[in-house]
Amino acid sequence: MYEMYKPFRNRLRRYETVSALSTVYSLIQHLQFKRPLPERLSPLKRFGQTPAIGVYEWELETFAREIIISCTVGIGEPLRTWDGVATLLNMQKEIENDTWGAYSSREDGIWYELNRMAHRQFPWQQHVDRSTITRYLMIYHNNDLNKLVNVEFGMSADELYELGLALAGMFLNGPAASYPVPNLLNDVDQTVVDRFLQRFTLPLDQHRKMAIDSQSYDINWGV
Repeated sequence: MYEMYKPFRNRLRRYETVSALSTVYSLIQHLQFKRPLPERLSPLKRFGQTPAIGVYEWELETFAREIIISCTVGIGEPLRTWDGVATLLNMQKEIENDTWGAYSSREDGIWYELNRMAHRQFPWQQHVDRSTITRYLMIYHNNDLNKLVNVEFGMSADELYELGLALAGMFLNGPAASYPVPNLLNDVDQTVVDRFLQRFTLPLDQHRKMAIDSQSYDINWGV
């Protein structure tokens, strides 16, 4: 399978990491929240209409992992056009299809593939709405949970929930934030905000190491 993968990897190496990840961000924002795509990422209009982009969030998740593994920060071309993205995504889909063909002779292959698809796709298909947010707010108000969170994270459960929700909202409006991240939501001290970020964020080089360590050149490659 590695021989199938190499042309895709080599093509990805042309591009710069941050610009490529920003492009993935724009595509996911479009799919998840109906945000308009930048003109440079819109497929060419056919018969006066722009076609669907023909990619799913779980495919972009794999694409982002491969960008982190193969691209380099500050070195390479920016990945900012639909043609460039479409070429790479088509190569990625070919790898997945060809890999499945190589392993499809397994007696339990179809059940294995259905299980793999469910674990990969279902989390992306469960969209967050008001009822989801309310449900987790009620969970985080539990006194026993509050004690555990205080011991483990050095903040109250309410603070953890509010900061997480506020940061999620901030990243709906852009793929990056300057540091330190100011807290305009409540009276939580900046040291608590910093503690949250130190616990729930990682440097890009550490993400790259984790992605490489989890890489699997077999039927699980796309997971």
